[in-house]
Amino acid sequence: MLDEMRLNTDRISFLIHLKKFHLTIDSILTFQFEHLEQVLYRILNNEITDSFSFIIQNCLNHNSELEQLIDGQRWENLLSPYSSLNQFNLFIRITGCLQVNEEIYKINSFKSKYFLKKQWSFSYFKYAPKENIIFYSIPYKNKELFDISINNDEIFNSFPINYARNLLIDQTKNENYRFNESTFDTILKKFPSLQELRLIHFKSDLSIINPINVPLLHTLKIEKEQNINLSKLLELLPLTHTLFISFLSIYDRNKPLDIYQYNQIRELSLIDVPANDMNPFLLFLNQFPNLHILHIHIYNQRMPDECLLSILNKITRTFPSIIYLKLQLERDIDLSIDWKQQCNGLVKMYLKNIIFVGILVHLWF
Repeated sequence: MLDEMRLNTDRISFLIHLKKFHLTIDSILTFQFEHLEQVLYRILNNEITDSFSFIIQNCLNHNSELEQLIDGQRWENLLSPYSSLNQFNLFIRITGCLQVNEEIYKINSFKSKYFLKKQWSFSYFKYAPKENIIFYSIPYKNKELFDISINNDEIFNSFPINYARNLLIDQTKNENYRFNESTFDTILKKFPSLQELRLIHFKSDLSIINPINVPLLHTLKIEKEQNINLSKLLELLPLTHTLFISFLSIYDRNKPLDIYQYNQIRELSLIDVPANDMNPFLLFLNQFPNLHILHIHIYNQRMPDECLLSILNKITRTFPSIIYLKLQLERDIDLSIDWKQQCNGLVKMYLKNIIFVGILVHLWF
């Protein structure tokens, strides 16, 4: 039957207008390529379909059947009848060791004349624990692929180039690992199209030698880490202009809070700003001379409105470069106050006429 299907170039898909087909499988224990061929035969349209994505989030490599998934010749036989196909996205996560260096042989099977003519490239990525391997197409922006955790330097030996725009390094389960400038530089240079970097429980021992050149990287988000050296990070990533961070993660009342003086931060989001002592916060803002957009989350619900007004007025007077200010509170505000008048006419939108209890209140300036 499959031979007849391959020879029948006049067949018509059940979905005559299908341009893109995305197939995701969460987990499998066994696999037959013939079954996939039959499915595609009934779905893909040889004249219309131009994009096909095949994703398997996790498969256990306990039998030879699953090795068909990373056999370039099988994929070539499967895809070659569909002449309209211009894009093929592949993402396969395999749990269970292949034989030594077998991944190199497998990836080489995707370098035939057919794949080269289509300009479809593929790579693989080994990561901890060691028995995990991901085979994927380049560039394929599957967000899970780039939610990574580092527990030793060996991972950098086989880390491939990829073109994701967002990278999350989540060290929640590997908090003892510390990045140095070399390892940080190595991993970031594997992401030439990186635009946003998110760090969770990120620990480092950074010494500045040269800034890391990631030309498109503009956003840095730091979460769940105390005493991170923000100044060093901004010096390493000098083109960063958007920063999200908890104020409590960088503030130490026993140490001066110095920030890299040549930073280019234009948009700053600060959560967990303590209302009972705003002076360190205001001193911190002074170190961002290019600041245009400011988001503040104040967590102390007992701060009186008079104190809030004083803070807002001080910010608007001290930082005239700010063109947008968003304040986030965890309590109600006094609606009898004319906020627009009190803030020198800078209020563009604010909540009124309704009292919200127990939810966030926002003011935009």
